[in-house]
Amino acid sequence: MTTESRTDPRSTDPSKSRSSAARATRLVFLALAFALLILGEVLAFNQLATQSPTDAILPILVFSIGAAGVVECLRRILFPSPSRTRRSAVIPGLLGILSIAVWRAQLAVGFSVIITLAAALVWGSFAFGLLVKTSTDANADNKPTADADQILGLFSFAQTIVLIYIAVLTVIDAGPVLFG
Repeated sequence: MTTESRTDPRSTDPSKSRSSAARATRLVFLALAFALLILGEVLAFNQLATQSPTDAILPILVFSIGAAGVVECLRRILFPSPSRTRRSAVIPGLLGILSIAVWRAQLAVGFSVIITLAAALVWGSFAFGLLVKTSTDANADNKPTADADQILGLFSFAQTIVLIYIAVLTVIDAGPVLFG
């Protein structure tokens, strides 16, 4: 046996280490987006319990839609998956930037409700797509991926319900001064 045919098990392939570092970074971006999403919801429900729905929509705008949307946009731009292109980053990025702009400009509550409902529409369509894909997927060989997609779809569906709930309560609380 020649020395060229043997490989050292300790030697590392640079492309493998690069792909594992990229995967780890992608997971950090995803975890950060989820942490911001959950932080916004916790703060919103705290505001809802102690103050009013009009105050509860602000943490949703700033953290759950704004910061999490920008982080998700960066994740999709920097690490596109084979099933998604970089163009899929436009919607979370646009909603994130718009929600932060509405918050910073201190616009009327109605604009916050519109952005929250738009984000709920995006989350709902994402959840529906994932849940339909996992229920109709004939390829049962990749069960861990299907289970992860189903969990992500259910999480997205729960996020849709929370966004609609906060938006409806805000509309009821603001009443006639929604845009005034």
